[in-house]
Amino acid sequence: MLVNITVEDQIPISNTKEIEVKLIAGNKANYNVETGKLEWDLQLKPGESKKLLVTYEVKLPKNKSLAGM
Repeated sequence: MLVNITVEDQIPISNTKEIEVKLIAGNKANYNVETGKLEWDLQLKPGESKKLLVTYEVKLPKNKSLAGM
């Protein structure tokens, strides 16, 4: 028996063109650039687990800082 599951995650999005957020690896997720939403539709066997890797980078001018940094 297989179980169908949808997993959702999100990477940050930028409200300014000076700060760029780029998805590097999304483990074959469906990715929405406008919202930063990642979505995986998976089928798992009972007791099976799956690791999903998400990697992104943020580029910003040297004179800018991010909140909480």
